[in-house]
Amino acid sequence: LALEQVERQQQLAQNILIGQRLERGGSSARLEPIRLAGFLRRFLETHALLLSRCRVEFDPSEAGHLTARADPNSLHVILDNLTDNALKYGGAHPHLRISLDAQGDRVLLRFVDHGQGFDPRLAENIFEAYRRLSDELPEGKHGTGMGLYISRHLARAMGGELSAASDGLGQGTCFTLSLPRENEAPAASGGVVE
Repeated sequence: LALEQVERQQQLAQNILIGQRLERGGSSARLEPIRLAGFLRRFLETHALLLSRCRVEFDPSEAGHLTARADPNSLHVILDNLTDNALKYGGAHPHLRISLDAQGDRVLLRFVDHGQGFDPRLAENIFEAYRRLSDELPEGKHGTGMGLYISRHLARAMGGELSAASDGLGQGTCFTLSLPRENEAPAASGGVVE
């Protein structure tokens, strides 16, 4: 539990620092080819402790060839925030399904949880800085209200987009990260930065 809290505090501090940098107009992305399946697999392995109480579905062989043009640090921050969001709002027994897909010149990474969801009319509101859809987080959960705001800005800085959809309260949430697709996978082993 102590290690989990340290990891969460590090993420909160990181969000605050990134948020301040964004407010000053500073956000530079270092784009490179990233094989998303391998990147996600490593991300989940390094976050195994944090995700130990969450059922995670992800098959790295599914669309394992898909390569996106992205900044590895920005992508890691986005995944941190989406994971944190799924754990906060996923209910007593969080369940997270992660999938990869290609759509034209884009790669789509979807994070689907089975948590509390939201009114579909409020989909854009959750990306506002310091904004939550409810005044209270679930008991024992903490946050700055900056995670999704930061994640969307980082996605856009990489030429991508981050969106959210829900069928309503109690119906879960689907976050979709769209990134530019890299047509040719690099010859070296993936070009993935951990």
